[in-house]
Amino acid sequence: MLDTDNIRMLLRWNFTSSRDARDGSVRWKWRAYTRGEEPARESDTAFPNLSECIADARRHGFVD
Repeated sequence: MLDTDNIRMLLRWNFTSSRDARDGSVRWKWRAYTRGEEPARESDTAFPNLSECIADARRHGFVD
């Protein structure tokens, strides 16, 4: 039987970019939000491109 009390539905994923002040490169991070719009998970690493960021998010449950 599935314990639905402990499931945190990740309903929204956000991918953001930021510019590194040191060298001007763009880095990407992801964040997942719960049904209540609270942050639930986020990437530990900033990725050099969006493709790598999305691949990491998929390993953590992102489905597009």
